[in-house]
Amino acid sequence: MKKLIIYTLLVFTFSSGAAQTGLHHSSAKNLSMAGAAGVSLSGWEAVGLNPAAAGQPGKSRASIGTLTAGAMVTNTALSFKFYGDYFTGETVNGKLVGKDLDPHKKDVFDRFKDDQDVSAAGTVIPFAASMDWNGVGSFSLIYALKAEGKGHFHQDLMKLWLNGVEPGSNFDLGENYLETIMRAEWVLGYSRSIAGYVPFLDGLISNLNAGGAIKLEQGLNYFNLNVTKNTLSVSADRIQRHQFDYTISMAGNEKYGNWFRSDELDRVTEDWFFTPAGYGLGLDLGVSGNLFKTIPIFVSVTDIGWINWSQNGTELSGSGDITYLPAFREPGDDTPEKAVFADTTLSSKYTPTRKKKEFTTLLPTMLNAGISLPMKSVPFLGRFWVPGEITFYGSFQQALVETPASSFIPRVSVGGDWKLGGMWHVRTGLSGGGKELFNWGLGGGIETKYVIFDLGTANFHNLFAGSDFRRTSVSATLQFLIP
Repeated sequence: MKKLIIYTLLVFTFSSGAAQTGLHHSSAKNLSMAGAAGVSLSGWEAVGLNPAAAGQPGKSRASIGTLTAGAMVTNTALSFKFYGDYFTGETVNGKLVGKDLDPHKKDVFDRFKDDQDVSAAGTVIPFAASMDWNGVGSFSLIYALKAEGKGHFHQDLMKLWLNGVEPGSNFDLGENYLETIMRAEWVLGYSRSIAGYVPFLDGLISNLNAGGAIKLEQGLNYFNLNVTKNTLSVSADRIQRHQFDYTISMAGNEKYGNWFRSDELDRVTEDWFFTPAGYGLGLDLGVSGNLFKTIPIFVSVTDIGWINWSQNGTELSGSGDITYLPAFREPGDDTPEKAVFADTTLSSKYTPTRKKKEFTTLLPTMLNAGISLPMKSVPFLGRFWVPGEITFYGSFQQALVETPASSFIPRVSVGGDWKLGGMWHVRTGLSGGGKELFNWGLGGGIETKYVIFDLGTANFHNLFAGSDFRRTSVSATLQFLIP
């Protein structure tokens, strides 16, 4: 158990598998416009971003979504070249080793002067459907699987990775952490016109709609490693001293709860991902309408809620002060009988505790707002003739709760949708803010009377990043319409 905790603190903490996107990446249309398309979404695709626009006022139709999935992976420091150079490395004597990065170490360290994160998010929607009923309202039903998380890197981690545990080195690794979550959602949405119910807005906003969604949250598994102290020092004679204080909160079914018991490690199987370990509720609320009768706008607050983790909720905590002489081999000594040495523990003070504990996590509550404007309504630009129709979009997002899927850094997005031939769409957009700071989205789609297909990415600019490539995203959305 001791070695497992040490391994966790020094290595597992820094695995990438986390998320804070806020870009509603299950919608390819929204991703291709870097998050600006919220006011244009309708049906089940609008749930989670613009719930008041879930329907088409005055129409009756149904929409069924399938093959819908989206994912994002991003980091703010490490480039693809760094991973390739260091972790892929070179083959020496039949073994894969890191390349000599001495000329580039300063560049790597400079990237880590401030807080740096690695994150990832993914959503798969096995089933989604919506129905517009003229005079009654619009209904949506969705089942979605989501994975989110975030890992934090500190400059001393780079020193450990790049330099190794050389004699005389010291590392402070206490500012690194990892949080991941997998959850399933059952969503029931409803929206309808409220024109006439708010008479004081009649002269300002027309086609006023309100909507909301109730979400039954099923927490599949959760892991959070919080290290308050984690230092490693190496003496001139290679003796290492490792001091640490940590807390691990996790929940899952029985096999997930046993994950940190060394006698169960080899028995963990994939089924601990899909058994609910907790339940909760979520709520989306929003309004939409036409400002001055011509400019579509919306405002919403999404993912208000929580998950209570009650199934095998576990808290591991401990502190330690361990001094040991690690296994090593003298340079040039390749004799097989001397190839393996065991660690020699010189002193050990380790006080772990493990207890059952229910806990609650919050959903990534987000404030969203958006607007759109046809090109022909824009002064100066309206004078130019272009084939098809061009519509400009803008949006604003601000997280109200910080989670692995959200950041307190606000995001502003602008984008455009060029519709050609009445059915083809070309979309692009730019966003500033969030942990990513900048995104350039690109995508397109086809829209017919019976089928809508969209494909997009929020990170088109990374195709030109070369060896500095450090984030990617993609989303595909397929809908079948029943007029």
